[in-house]
Amino acid sequence: MELITDQTLLHQTIKENPIEEVLTNYWEYPLELTLYKKGEHIFKYGDPLTCICFFISGRAKVYSLLSNGKHYLHTFYKCFEIIGDVEFVNHSHIKTNVQALSDVYCLLLPLCKCHDMLYDDRKFLRAACSHLSHKLDITGQFNSHNLLYPLEERLASYIMNTSDNLIFSENLTALSELLGTSYRHLLRTLRNFCDNGYLLKEKGYYKIIAPNQLRALGAAINTTY
Repeated sequence: MELITDQTLLHQTIKENPIEEVLTNYWEYPLELTLYKKGEHIFKYGDPLTCICFFISGRAKVYSLLSNGKHYLHTFYKCFEIIGDVEFVNHSHIKTNVQALSDVYCLLLPLCKCHDMLYDDRKFLRAACSHLSHKLDITGQFNSHNLLYPLEERLASYIMNTSDNLIFSENLTALSELLGTSYRHLLRTLRNFCDNGYLLKEKGYYKIIAPNQLRALGAAINTTY
């Protein structure tokens, strides 16, 4: 994580995002502009909650580590979102992993400096409730898609949400766990995508040849993000 000290950029970021709708007298809060590089974790499961995070731009995935050691994909972040609201309300440690899929910009609120302010801020609490209900709705839809939609559609959606400049590079063992399928089934599906002209397999990654076709294939699932 990189702390950006440019005050002009900080104020511009605050102005261009709905911070005023979330925080009463937002200028009284010690907001910090931060940058997370691709692959960095914004939040990690089990860590203590030390800040409220406002996701500003970039792409990130939200996933859990299950008791059997497997990973479970929840959703993706691609626009303004409050992270840490669940843990803040429940006084708990961080419940999910949030990992950057590209460069991600966030505004952070260190709780050591403003914990009581947030608890007394009705505007923030209303915004947190609204975001929590939205997350609950998205989680329900996402879970139903994981159960009911074929792997082809879920994989197409995942590829288009995580690729960088039409390059898709993932640990396939971990990916099979995230998508709730077997490693062999995942390889067969990727091979079918190559045979259909959607992907081109290169050494260590896949190149997306037909992004429009993949986007259309995963369109039903993408509507939940």
